[in-house]
Amino acid sequence: MTYDNFYHAEDKKESTVSPCNCVGSHAHVHVTCLEQWLSVSKSNRCDICSYTFKTVERSLTVYEWLQERRNCQGFCQQFTVMFFFVSVWCLVLIACGMKTIEYFLDTRDKNSFSNGFLMSIITFAMAAMLWFWLIIFSSIWKRMNMVIRLDKDYLNGSDDINNAFAV
Repeated sequence: MTYDNFYHAEDKKESTVSPCNCVGSHAHVHVTCLEQWLSVSKSNRCDICSYTFKTVERSLTVYEWLQERRNCQGFCQQFTVMFFFVSVWCLVLIACGMKTIEYFLDTRDKNSFSNGFLMSIITFAMAAMLWFWLIIFSSIWKRMNMVIRLDKDYLNGSDDINNAFAV
């Protein structure tokens, strides 16, 4: 399975399992090492025997991401840009909203209602664009921070973890 690049900390006392049809030196692996390999390779199959593992994909929470210390420099840069962009966009939305209210409350100008209506459409469109951008950013975050874990229900349902993956 080519898990050779992943090591297991000696302070953890985790037993090894035979999760697939491999034999020899690749037959036994720690569950945490296998899950790390599956997450890095973005796969749910063994590279050697093509066995398909029963897995669950989910994105890391921010707390889990911070614990793993994943590319903090890149995240800080992205977060700073996003924070600046969202802050400026929100200030513009507030200004547009205030101008919209001003137009609606102005009774001296004949065109104030139509101007207010037009300004409210612009404000709504800008709010929708911000919302859409935040959804795209969160989906990119989830995709970039996806982890693959072995299906724990499947593992817990087996009496012998070494046979939990038997074909």
